[in-house]
Amino acid sequence: MKLKRIFALFIAALMIISLCACVPENGGNIASSTQGEPPQTSVGSDPGDPAHISDPGYSVVFHGKVMSKDSGAVLMIDEEKKDEKSALYTVDLNIAIFDEDGKEIDESALSPGTLVDVTYSGLVLEQYPGILVSATEIRVVGFGGNIADMYLSAIGELWNEDKALNNGVSMIALDLSEAGNLSEAEKGAVAQIMLNRYGFEVFRATAEELDARGLIDKESKAFKDGVLFAISDEEIKDGIFSFTAMKWKSALGAVGFSAKAEEASSGEWAYVRGNIFMA
Repeated sequence: MKLKRIFALFIAALMIISLCACVPENGGNIASSTQGEPPQTSVGSDPGDPAHISDPGYSVVFHGKVMSKDSGAVLMIDEEKKDEKSALYTVDLNIAIFDEDGKEIDESALSPGTLVDVTYSGLVLEQYPGILVSATEIRVVGFGGNIADMYLSAIGELWNEDKALNNGVSMIALDLSEAGNLSEAEKGAVAQIMLNRYGFEVFRATAEELDARGLIDKESKAFKDGVLFAISDEEIKDGIFSFTAMKWKSALGAVGFSAKAEEASSGEWAYVRGNIFMA
């Protein structure tokens, strides 16, 4: 049986079972420090008028959504460019943080999905993710949903399932082509967070693309040097949707589960897992 058909049948089986899952009561881009591009050390302006950026009193407000918080910095997507896969930025946490009422708060308020306004110089260190230069404050302005973080939790569960599939891994492929509830920027953030979390090369690709790149062994039909994580979701309806998550190593080595997710009144998403499946 061809690789494509095996992969499709596995996903189809998970989607069918997802209809029986319980609803909770409450609620190909390289992802590295350069996202496949040579590292840049120059400083650019985005946004801002270069004629004014040289003014020491000039500042710009960045409208972002927190994706993760780690090692003294916050990883955010640009909410105004969320359909662009490169719209990923960081800012150091050694600055003042305020809530919507102007009260100073600590960094624990910056959970994944938090919407923030970051005041900074208008200069961006041009690397991937970009770095906002000379930020002076972070202001929490709302909550924009944490579906990406929920998917990262599902991937984390699968990483710890059937650990034998992780043996010999030196790279991770990530298939989010069927994850319609994520923006392109959020997909890029998921890949970047996985790179930071697992320490392996992470790149976005489908099973078919892995095969086309020669990464699937012709005899064993196995991704010998890595594992593929795939997320497939359904459209959100009335604050509920189903999704499947899968870890794939070979035609005879895969594990996955179906789940149903529900949005709480706070805007946070949580899921209840259905049965787990192995191949």
